[in-house]
Order: sequence, then C-alpha cells, then structure tokens
Amino acid sequence: MDRKFYFHFYRDFYIEYSPLADRPPAILGGFHLHNLGELIIVEEGASTIISDGMIKSAAGSYAIYYPPHAIHQQLNAPNYNYTRWLITIDPAYLDGLDFPDSTFVLNLTAEDLKRLVEPAKLLLFYSGDEKNVDRKLVEARR
Repeated sequence: MDRKFYFHFYRDFYIEYSPLADRPPAILGGFHLHNLGELIIVEEGASTIISDGMIKSAAGSYAIYYPPHAIHQQLNAPNYNYTRWLITIDPAYLDGLDFPDSTFVLNLTAEDLKRLVEPAKLLLFYSGDEKNVDRKLVEARR
C-alpha cells in the first residue's frame, strides 16, 4: 500500500485509509462524538484511548470501536508510525448482532489484522470511486 490518503462514501457508511503523513502525529482531534459508530483498525501505531470514563493504551495492531454518541479522544504516540482504516457503522446494522454497545480496544494478531483489512481494501479500492485527495477536501465533504 502506498502512503497516500484514500476515502469512499458509500450510501450508508464511510471508509477511509490514512497513514501518519496525513494525520496530526500526536492527537486525532480533541474530545468529540459522532452520530455513527466508528471502527478503527490500526495497522501500526501506539495510542491512548479515552472514552466513557475509560483510559486504555494499545500498541502494534489493534482495533478500536467508538459507539454512536460516545465522547472520546485518541492520543497517538508521536514516535510511532500510525496507519489506520476507519469505517463508520450505522447502529441500525448492529441490531440483533450482540455487538458491544460501549467503547472497546482489542489487540490484533497478524491473522486478525489480515481478516479485517482485506475486506476493507475491497470496499475501498474496488468501489469504482477511489480518491487520492487533500485532507482539507475530505473535511469539507464531511
């Protein structure tokens, strides 16, 4: 994978791939929340995750889920590369699936990472509408 920023808006969800070069090295936003859930698949990095009164640290490959309306902040260690996939999830899709309704952080093995990233690559790069864009354009489109 080259080191560029990609994103795609599907009708019901959003997916992005971004490396450290396209993100602030230490903080991904202040405390904030979203109307949709966010599944973040970190290929490499080190972060401190603060959400719902919980503080957790993770390094290497890991997954983070922020449910809708969960106030959160993610602090990334500036001395680590940080590459992530972000997929927004409408909570209506999770009804009846026994999916956790609170923030979680899971360390991922190499096999776990592959199982999660390969479908994400298909969703993004075979969408017929892949983009290689400036970060400001993405924020404006959001």
